[in-house]
Amino acid sequence: MCGIAGILGSMPNGSLDKMLSRIAHRGPDGIGRYCDEQIQLGHVRLAIIDPSLSAGQPMWDSSGRFCIVFNGEIYNFRELRSELIELGYTFITEGDTEVLLHLYVEYGKSMLGRLRGIFAFAIYDLKSNNLFIARDQFGVKPLYYTWIDGCFVFASEVKSFLDLKGFMPVPHYPSIYRTLIFQWNPGPETVFHGVYCVPSGHYVEADMSDGFVIKPYWEWPRYNPKDATFEVKLSELDSLMVSSVVEQSISDVPIGSFLSGGVDSSLICSIFTKLSRSKLPTYTIDNGDLDIGFGDDRFFAHKVADLLDIPCANVSLEGNFIEQLEKMVYNLDELCSDIAPLNVAAISAASRRAGVKVLFSGAGGDDIFSGYRRHFVARYSKFFFNVFFRKLVRISNTIISVLPNTAFKRRIHRLSLMYDRSDNMRILSYFFWFDPEVVFELFNESVKKQLKSPFLSLGDIIKEINDLDKMPELEKVLHLDRKYFLTDHNLLYTDKMSMAEGVEVRVPFLDVRLADFSAGLNVRLKQSRSKGKFLLKKLAEKYLPREVVHRSKTGFGFPLKKWVDDSLGELRVNYFNRDMIERQNCFDYLAVVRVLDEHELGVRDHSYLILSLLLTSLWFDIFVSGKHLSFLSSEKSCDK
Repeated sequence: MCGIAGILGSMPNGSLDKMLSRIAHRGPDGIGRYCDEQIQLGHVRLAIIDPSLSAGQPMWDSSGRFCIVFNGEIYNFRELRSELIELGYTFITEGDTEVLLHLYVEYGKSMLGRLRGIFAFAIYDLKSNNLFIARDQFGVKPLYYTWIDGCFVFASEVKSFLDLKGFMPVPHYPSIYRTLIFQWNPGPETVFHGVYCVPSGHYVEADMSDGFVIKPYWEWPRYNPKDATFEVKLSELDSLMVSSVVEQSISDVPIGSFLSGGVDSSLICSIFTKLSRSKLPTYTIDNGDLDIGFGDDRFFAHKVADLLDIPCANVSLEGNFIEQLEKMVYNLDELCSDIAPLNVAAISAASRRAGVKVLFSGAGGDDIFSGYRRHFVARYSKFFFNVFFRKLVRISNTIISVLPNTAFKRRIHRLSLMYDRSDNMRILSYFFWFDPEVVFELFNESVKKQLKSPFLSLGDIIKEINDLDKMPELEKVLHLDRKYFLTDHNLLYTDKMSMAEGVEVRVPFLDVRLADFSAGLNVRLKQSRSKGKFLLKKLAEKYLPREVVHRSKTGFGFPLKKWVDDSLGELRVNYFNRDMIERQNCFDYLAVVRVLDEHELGVRDHSYLILSLLLTSLWFDIFVSGKHLSFLSSEKSCDK
């Protein structure tokens, strides 16, 4: 697991080193580079498999024609290595990078269909001057690209572009708008104008004659339920989960795991523990005794740890909250109106201090097997959106409007907003954190002209949902979850916040075989009455107590409302003053003041909206106004 960067074309000397300096946190174990007049390729290394010097990068094939820089892990590399040996290839390393390079030499871009893993890599052909870059099927590993003065430039993180001559960090307002609505930005456009992420399951080919092609090589399989008995499906799922955990356990350094005490992370820990003689170190978030409305993971996490006889460390957030948010915004590059990344960073830092460089995560379980509340609503949409229930919700919304703000109140209000929308827009609104029309009015007039209307700037996700008409509603929502929410939110912040601490995160639920299996599952085995992840939980009962398997779902918690209430005066002065808002030239000052006043007077709880506005302000301050320069001193020098 590492960081990569490259330049196709001629840029000033030292450009590559500037790029690598910005992502040095991703590779504390080594730095490598190759530069000539046509290409510059760089790599910072986090040694996980074959930590020997011979496995360093950039790596060349034996002919000296092909060069690779690679971030990630190929879990089935030993199987692929054996196939290549039979074809006559020889190896000088024990790792997966050399396997990846030989696969490309043998099969070209069709080699992508053979890979199981998490990866972003670039291979340069010295003879043809062709650059080939690719990102894994699920988008676990990030990969960005842009053009600067006619050069094609790519990197693991956007911050690699910041110090390059000719790059200007200009905000892309439609992406900022989408981030405020969803809490994350769906699609390949980023909040930096002209900077794009390579979509999951895609590759790019670029050359010196301005040739540029981006194409998919893998897509999430569409819903196609297959007939089989419940017992057969359960047995098949068991076999696939065990296989995925075994494959993703390959490492030459210690492995640990996130452990919330929920079914996903607990199942992974249980399977690993039953197959391994080592005690898996685990980590859970400790919110203390705060009443934050999310429940407390510690009880169930420690219950699972005790059952499996493995250690479980409590990890809490410490330090100044604003400073933590600033660091989070810098590490993420892209806007994310969520606090969960802070917990990933805290756990990753704790594991790194303990010498654990690899962590398992339960990410993807909800997206593949249907575990979110919106999935329940989608599965039974005919009930939730009939005439009687519509009247009931609207009456309830009126009654509870005078009550204190609670999660239940927010959900009822969001449900009531869905009734006046078309079916596809209603499905999309399951993902809205804030109403697009409310968010639209927060922007100043110049930005509104660019956005045009509340719904015209929602991007590719609108086109996507219109192509899903023949699917059950639950499968439409799951498709959007997998392609956008999972990749553009959960996986993005998990990778960047863990790699900021020099830790690799693996996701056993994200295996192409499990993706195919899920597509063949009838919706009844995903949502059965009020139970989500029905089949997965039946499997989990084989490994875990029922009270763990069937506990209520919780999320990462934080006492946000209390913090906003206590800090509102400071926020007004330091972040929401007229001079700063007008200088950033994004939001309308009076619209922001109206939000702050309504919150302070108790008219409406705007805690999450205020957080979103604050994070946007911090992003402008760090990346557009130049405060990112102060973060470079904390990065590792690439002079050696």
